[in-house]
Amino acid sequence: MKRLQMIIMAMVLASLTIGCSVSTPRTGGDGSKIIVPCGGREDDDNDGVMNMHDECPNTEAGKVVNFVGCFIDGDDDNDGVLNSIDECPNTQANVEIDEVGCFIDGDDDNDGVLNSVDECPTTPIGQTVGDKGCFIDGDDDNDGVLNSMDECPRTKPGNIVDEVGCFIDGDDDNDGVLNSIDECPNTPSQVRKVDIHGCMEEVNLEIKFENKSYRVDNESRKNIQRLVDFLKIKTTHSAKIIGYTNSIGKKKDNQVLSENRAEAVRNIIVNSGISSSRVSSVGMGEENPIATNRTEAGRAKNRRIEAIITKN
Repeated sequence: MKRLQMIIMAMVLASLTIGCSVSTPRTGGDGSKIIVPCGGREDDDNDGVMNMHDECPNTEAGKVVNFVGCFIDGDDDNDGVLNSIDECPNTQANVEIDEVGCFIDGDDDNDGVLNSVDECPTTPIGQTVGDKGCFIDGDDDNDGVLNSMDECPRTKPGNIVDEVGCFIDGDDDNDGVLNSIDECPNTPSQVRKVDIHGCMEEVNLEIKFENKSYRVDNESRKNIQRLVDFLKIKTTHSAKIIGYTNSIGKKKDNQVLSENRAEAVRNIIVNSGISSSRVSSVGMGEENPIATNRTEAGRAKNRRIEAIITKN
């Protein structure tokens, strides 16, 4: 009997050393119960690996473990930070992160829009951008040239500009005064001299007279009308009408003829509504020829009326 009890005890001890597979109490040869706790089927750290096989018996709750119960680390979002310390485990690809795996925002192109929402991340410095960080074009000076290529962004209203938005000056009436300061922009071609404002000072009225005549024809009256229109606009200006002749005939007769020609033109101007106090006339006879008196063409040019314009 003692031998049998010893055999049973040996079997119980053996089962304890190999991880005990006994699940119920056993009875000794004398009828007493032998209690054998079978810890091999327990999982104290609840990691899914039984204590008998668990090489890391104190695994923290929720950790992923391998077949021997030890924690498996990794980098599921491929951001270079291990899962065990990654506080932002779902980081998007190709973004800058800090030491705990979280996205670092910024404004690399200094346009006032954070990188995370900037759809144009390389905006040049100084450009105006929208809420997505992309350049907003416009025409702030309303000159017809977009801001992005306007080299003169503060053009004054009404100025004519070139392809880069800069003012183009000129002299449309060819009077020697730039358009930007020309107060009389439509100076007739017969004007011989203008003032600093582009308004006539001396003008050859190009009135044609027959030899020894002071009658003004209808074609010449159109030239006189241009002077009348000017005097109506420039009410502070007066005109001096000067008559000339060629050298054919007696000098005394030519003097009288030149006076009559100047007076005839003056009368037309006054009768057109210009105050007589603003228009005077004088005859210069054969003086100051502008062409040779040896040809008919030259003599025709010398039979002329000029006007000197002065500001009162």
